[in-house]
Amino acid sequence: MKLLIRAHDQLSNTIPWSKNLMRLYKYTLEIYNDLSDPNIQAVAKYAVDEHNKQITGNLVFVKILKGKEQVVAGKTYSLTIAAKNGGAGTKNYEAVVVETMRSHHFGLQSFKAL
Repeated sequence: MKLLIRAHDQLSNTIPWSKNLMRLYKYTLEIYNDLSDPNIQAVAKYAVDEHNKQITGNLVFVKILKGKEQVVAGKTYSLTIAAKNGGAGTKNYEAVVVETMRSHHFGLQSFKAL
């Protein structure tokens, strides 16, 4: 089950002319409780694979520990991922993946060890 949080920019309360621009500032933030969702799993695996390509690494995806998605002009996924590095133990990483709405292409924005 997803816990859905909707937040809206408060500009229209302070700047009268900004009411027409409100749509630009609206966003949806979803915090995932079901981290086994196949779509979220695919994004997490993409993040690990793309990180490996960028640094010629050998991380192996283990599981998602936390995840949230923000919808603005596309989707931004912020995931805390557990991954193994060869024979070493499991470490946690934070990955940010951006998905464009029109083309549905993914891009790894950041990937760092925690």
